[in-house]
This record gives sequence, C-alpha cells and structure tokens, in this order.
Amino acid sequence: AKRDTIYDSKYLLVRSLSYAKQANTDMFKRDLEEISSRYKGTPEDSLAQKLLAQINEGKRPVVATKYDSPLDNRHNEALTDAAAERYVYLPDTTHSVLCVIADGMKNEAQFAVADFNFTNYLLDDLDIRVGMMGDKRQYVMISGFENERTAKNYFYALREQKFWKNLTDASIPEIYYISDNNVKTALVDALGNDFQNFFTDILKK
Repeated sequence: AKRDTIYDSKYLLVRSLSYAKQANTDMFKRDLEEISSRYKGTPEDSLAQKLLAQINEGKRPVVATKYDSPLDNRHNEALTDAAAERYVYLPDTTHSVLCVIADGMKNEAQFAVADFNFTNYLLDDLDIRVGMMGDKRQYVMISGFENERTAKNYFYALREQKFWKNLTDASIPEIYYISDNNVKTALVDALGNDFQNFFTDILKK
C-alpha cells in the first residue's frame, strides 16, 4: 500500500521509537530503513543508520513496562501537597532527570536522548517526555530511575554529551536530577531559587 505523504522523517523516527518500546524489532527496523532510503543526509537518517547498525550487531529493544510518570495525577497523592511542603528529599523513591532546552528543540532533544539511551541504557525502561515550565521555557524529562543513585549516575553521563550545545542556549546545559515527589513543584516554579538551593544541597550528599 502506498504510504501517506504526511509521513515525514521526524514522524517516522518517533513511530520507530514507539515500536522499539514495544520490542517490535521488525517494525522498528522497517521504519528505520524507510528513513534511510527516503531522507538521505538528514539528521534523522544519521540516527536511523546508527540504530540499524546496532540492530545488525545483535542489540534488541526490550518491552517497556507501564511507567507512571510523575506528571500523572494518579502517580502519588503526596504531590498535591508538594507546593505547601516545597522540596522534600527522598533519595530512595523514583527519580527523573530534567533538562532545559531551547525553544523549538523538543523533537531534536527527544531524538538525541533516545539515541543516547538506546546506545547506553537499552535494558532500562526510561520514559522521555517534553513540555513547558511555568516560565514558558521548554524541557525534556527522562523518568524511570528507581532511586537517587541511578538517576545521579545517568545525570553525570548525560551531562557530558556534546549534543547539548545544539539543544540549549546556555553555555553550560541546565540538567538536574530530582525525586518524582518534587517534579510538579519544580516545573511550576520553573526551577527557581528554592529549587536551586535544594539541588545544591543534594548534590553535596
């Protein structure tokens, strides 16, 4: 059947990554091959070829379990009191890593982080979301870390990636790890002074 012309390289790449989350290797590979044949020389083609090479080396995506995002209302009733309590240090609860990105870079940030995760964290069930904070700045958030230690390790590895210079306006990328009970407050506050003080403290722990 003829493909609909509304499919473009970015759409196909997002769809291929959703197939990867379902561990549907055949469909994942098919979409990657279509990107490479139809969109040669694009950033999406570059990523598709990289992922195809890994598949050909025997790497396989794994099924993602249902992950409750810290932004879902049902996730944790304690979130409703988060604004009143401000920031509460809970190192043994689930964590996310939050990265501030430049306007209009949501797709590129998702692709860059997905590529990084596929290469380095294939067996981890990590959820990637993009959104806007209270001050209208955009972010990409990676969730699914079981505790502070695993999030902190990922944070240090992610922070060193060269792709940030293309995704952010800042000379040093704004990247943080945060327990999920604090996520909503941090986003509403747009990572303001209260959060900065809190994060400075936990970095020392």
